[in-house]
Order: sequence, then structure tokens, then C-alpha cells
Amino acid sequence: MKKITKIFIIVGIVFLAASCGKAPEQQTTNQQTQTQQSTSSQPVLTPQGQTQTKDNANGPDYFPNGQKPGGITVTQTVEGSSSNKPSYQATEGQTAFDLLDSTHTVQAKDYSGIGKFVETIDGVKPDSKHFWAFYVNGKSSNVGASSYVLKNGDKIEWKLELIK
Repeated sequence: MKKITKIFIIVGIVFLAASCGKAPEQQTTNQQTQTQQSTSSQPVLTPQGQTQTKDNANGPDYFPNGQKPGGITVTQTVEGSSSNKPSYQATEGQTAFDLLDSTHTVQAKDYSGIGKFVETIDGVKPDSKHFWAFYVNGKSSNVGASSYVLKNGDKIEWKLELIK
């Protein structure tokens, strides 16, 4: 009988501890949902100057530091493209490939464990001696575009380069 009582006590303690741990989690989730709802009017990726938010008293395009709340500003150029814009708004966690794919017509091949390899941008497919290389802040990237997470102020460049 003492063993059964001990088991019930242990199960009760575990149950109480588990339910106490869930309450703050649910509260945080509710707070996050409210925060997400209040910022959901913000676009994910749009060319700067085309922003529209009804919550900004100074006008839809005014942001004191040039950056929307919750977003990052990056520049991106694609060699030879007429679709380049001065800058783009991106959300934290987006990759260089995400930005390219959302702003240009891209064909890429996904290699398991390595990431995406860009084959064409805006219909331009390199010949057998060239490939699309991407640069971050003036330096050739040492990781793939689908692995590089954008940072505020990054300058992303896509260039046709000779295979060495």
C-alpha cells in the first residue's frame, strides 16, 4: 500500500510540475501572437520607397533610421539586370537566395546537404565556362546563397564569373 501511495504522490508532483511549466509558455505564445498581429501589416520584401503601413503617423515611407521595425535593409544587384532596385526590405532570418528569388526570376537546383545552386537569373543562363557567383559586402561568399542569412546593411551582388 505504501508503494502505491508513493507512486500517486510522484505522479501528482510530476503532473503539477508539467502543468506549471505550460502556463508561461501559453502566455508567451499569446503575447507573441498579439505582437505578430500588430506587426503583420509590414511587408516581407518590398523595394524601399514602396512601403505602406497605416500605423506610421509620419507617412507610409518615413522611418527615422531608414529601416522598418522588425526588418532589415539590404542592397542587391544582379549583373546586367534591369530589375535592380536601390534597396530592399527583408525580414530577419531570410537568406541571400530568398531575397534573390523574391525579387528576380530565378531557376536553381537544390543539392541535398549543400543547398541551392543558381542556374539562371532573369533568363540569363551562364555558358559552360561561367557561373553565377554571389558577393557579400564586396567579398566572394564562402557559403552558398541559401545558407547566408542576411544582415542589416548587407550589399549582395550577383556576378557572372569564369570557372577556374
